[in-house]
Amino acid sequence: MALFLLVLLLTTPAFAQAEMPVRLGALNISEFPKVSTYIDVRGPQGFFVSGLPGGAATVFEDEQPLSAVITEVRPGAQIVVAYAGGENFGIRNLEAQPRFQLLAEWLLAWSTTQLETGVDSLSLLVPEGVVVSHEADPQVWTEGLQSYVPDFRLATSQLEILSAAIDNASDPLPQEGAGRAVLFLTQGIPDEQQDALQSQIDRAAQSGVRLHIGYISSPNLFQSNDAIRLQAAAFETGGQYFAFSSEEPLPDLNLMMESSRRAYMLEYRSQINTPGTHSITVMVNTDSGELLSNTISFDANLSAPVPVFIAPPAQIIRSYPPEAKAEPENLTPTVLSLDIGAEFPDSIPRQISQVTLLINETPAVQLTEPPFDKIDLDLAPFVESGMIEARLEVVDELGMTGSSMALPIEIVILQPEGGFFSSLSRNVYLIVASVVGLSGAVLFLVLVLAGRLRPRRLGERRQTRKAASDPVTSPVRERKKAAPDPEQGRVLDRLTHRLPTAARIQWPGRTRPSSDPYGYLVRVAEDGEPDTKTMIPITVRELTFGSDARQAVLALEDPAIEPLHARLWIDQDGNFFLADGDSVSGTYINYTAINTVGSPLQHGDLIHIGHIGYRFTSTNPNKTRQITITPVAPPNDEKEPL
Repeated sequence: MALFLLVLLLTTPAFAQAEMPVRLGALNISEFPKVSTYIDVRGPQGFFVSGLPGGAATVFEDEQPLSAVITEVRPGAQIVVAYAGGENFGIRNLEAQPRFQLLAEWLLAWSTTQLETGVDSLSLLVPEGVVVSHEADPQVWTEGLQSYVPDFRLATSQLEILSAAIDNASDPLPQEGAGRAVLFLTQGIPDEQQDALQSQIDRAAQSGVRLHIGYISSPNLFQSNDAIRLQAAAFETGGQYFAFSSEEPLPDLNLMMESSRRAYMLEYRSQINTPGTHSITVMVNTDSGELLSNTISFDANLSAPVPVFIAPPAQIIRSYPPEAKAEPENLTPTVLSLDIGAEFPDSIPRQISQVTLLINETPAVQLTEPPFDKIDLDLAPFVESGMIEARLEVVDELGMTGSSMALPIEIVILQPEGGFFSSLSRNVYLIVASVVGLSGAVLFLVLVLAGRLRPRRLGERRQTRKAASDPVTSPVRERKKAAPDPEQGRVLDRLTHRLPTAARIQWPGRTRPSSDPYGYLVRVAEDGEPDTKTMIPITVRELTFGSDARQAVLALEDPAIEPLHARLWIDQDGNFFLADGDSVSGTYINYTAINTVGSPLQHGDLIHIGHIGYRFTSTNPNKTRQITITPVAPPNDEKEPL
């Protein structure tokens, strides 16, 4: 049985099966969590296995199975032909042709069929050195081989040529996913260099270089130890082996190299969500069974995403529309739309699967379906002024959770103005209709009482017409001249005389309006003189100043004034106060800056809001600010004589 296996192994040409039938290339994690790599799948004879379906591969990521998709591609190969030289290449056949000439014709026939410029990277190494290196044009490589004249007497080290060829094939690839192959033509490796040969084989296997080895010698040496070692070298690297003495047919070089030109692009979505080192292995299901790849490791420096608010508001102002009642459900606006985004500190963008908006650490809105660039907050629960804190939490497709910084937002509820004029403005149409109806009723009553209009009882007009038409009862009309009425022209007196004494109308005199302003603001010019033309009455208990008419009751035009700059109000005891709205230019009473808490305001005080000045005047001044004089001590604490 052992002899049978040895004969089977040494049959020429022999094709070897790779030790690892599936080989993984370098991982591409630039689009993480999408991971891609090229895989090389080889059959029992070392050839590339073509035609696999897209779902034939399974990825084991940290030993967890994940589905993957494979696509067959043809990225080309980095091919090196290494002629090691020696006297065996000069031996001639019966037609007097040296073995090298037969091999050169075989190589030239192959190179002339490589019409696809740029698919492969071609190199040619000989004992004298490098003839062609990484040439994309097959014609240049062909010319290099044709111009080479070998010296069969030149003594060279076979392993040195092999080592240089592996180095050349291991150079950076012209295209990602391309294969690496070396065609090593040698007359054999001496027994004393077995360890050195194994070192080169290991180096080629680690670099993914296929060693295709041609043993050029006499047929009686095809079963020697030297031949067995060379066959094993091809076997371990996934290459092919053949022996040639001049009479044997040479293998199909194009088919041999085609296995290195083809590969599969493998893609899958990673489930890794922790930083550190991770590993993957690929299992491919083929007609000959399940093939397992080598295991490769990679580092994933992952960080949780960080959600951000894009141009968030610092303040939300809710108010009642002019025609609506002062009820919470009528406050507007009702929804706040916030633009949001996510940053990835690890520079690996990925999909977001969930966004949660928390208000005062309580979840308010949660999105589980895209788009995730905007989130709407219902403002109905916010019916009182105050501060809230908004915070975002996001979960990415890997399950990693990130949180934003807390965002303070001020809620401002503008209350409707109270008093007679406010009620009048809200019920203007009802009041107008009532006034018109009342005026008509009063006019009708005046005309009746003045005798200008005499309403008749029901049926009286009909009886009068009947009597007038009857000749018996028809009265004889006597034309008389009416005497002048001394009361004519005094309608109101006649009206009162017709009414009963208890019901006579008492006509009051003219009265003074009851709703006087609480005070006035008189504009002060730059020279300090008051401008009475711009006197502003204070008719409400709270008055706000600012440059934005939507936020302030009194809109002022000045570059130094904020949208909501200051506030003036009256307390329950009738005292006036003025407060700054945390402005940049400030608010002043008698040239003294005030804070946001507020300072008392008294009759005659001078107010400055930004660059605009007013003199405050109270309608019912109960007191004025007393002038205080603070003495200044003389230098060196010396008191002046009295």
